[in-house]
Amino acid sequence: ILREPQGQSIRLQLYHLMTENYLTALSHNSEPLPAVEDALIDFAVLCDGGGAEVAMACTRFAENDLRPAFVARCAAALRAASARGVPPDTEALLLGTLAANRKDAPKAVELLSRAALSRPLQHNAPLYLRIARMQAQAGDVQEAKRSCEALLRIHPLIGDGNALYQRLLGDANQADTALRNLAKLRRQDLLDRQTEVQLQHKTAMVQGSEVALNAAGQATVVVFFASWCPHCQSELPHIEALAQAVERDASLRKTVRIIGIKTAQQRENAQARAFWGSFKHSFPVYEDAEMSRAFTAFAKDCGRPTVLPTTAIVDATGVVRFFIEPGLYKDIGSEVLWAAQATLSPTPA
Repeated sequence: ILREPQGQSIRLQLYHLMTENYLTALSHNSEPLPAVEDALIDFAVLCDGGGAEVAMACTRFAENDLRPAFVARCAAALRAASARGVPPDTEALLLGTLAANRKDAPKAVELLSRAALSRPLQHNAPLYLRIARMQAQAGDVQEAKRSCEALLRIHPLIGDGNALYQRLLGDANQADTALRNLAKLRRQDLLDRQTEVQLQHKTAMVQGSEVALNAAGQATVVVFFASWCPHCQSELPHIEALAQAVERDASLRKTVRIIGIKTAQQRENAQARAFWGSFKHSFPVYEDAEMSRAFTAFAKDCGRPTVLPTTAIVDATGVVRFFIEPGLYKDIGSEVLWAAQATLSPTPA
């Protein structure tokens, strides 16, 4: 199918699927498959935009230190005149990753920083961590500290970033103080994003009945998610940990309400059902089984895209005060609690 001249969209999807599955296989110590590697490399000249796809695939293998010989062949193919359309930032990302692998820290910093110009920190934490590591290896400790601080202000749960920052600071007490200060900045960043969206529909029709999205005297945390969504699977344990903390605290138990709405069920597969079957939750979860109508209505009310997960904090009057942006390395539980407490506050936080 990759070699067919038609159906570019399908070919791109297949290429991504092949790349991910081959990465997974190699990470589990499977034997290399030369035919697969040939197909992945040949895509650079078989498809418009194929060079960019091969460059990104090559970068993924390089980042995971898998199949250096294959990565070298990819890089050689991309240097050939027949490779089509590799954007400069994509090329910089690949070459910077290769420089990092061969421990050429100054070159890696230069190239990866160039790639980062088009890749915001919000969605590219591993790239910015790699830059900080290379800055430290190049001996630019102050710049590495600044990079770590910017990274941890948004992504506090990226463990290697925390470890690097603490090593750079040297003193454990100083590190603890610095991390607490970053948490204060992160909280203020969240409070600065407070919104005011009046819901037209203060109930969601789920499982044949209406569920209120607001409650008198309470901040309601509404989590729309799907069992097949990787970001949802990452976020839900944080929500469950928060639900348990709320249950243990008498004051929070009276003022913070958490509900989950499982949507987009038509896309569930065996893996999704296995995840949901094993996930234990103490907060109520309702099923949005009717073609995701509850989620669609909520997103329309809020003027937001139907992106999962969507986590919102709704005040007692039915006004959405906060949206919590997802992220693999974000402290979702703390952000939700901060937002709920600010929603309950009679004066601006």
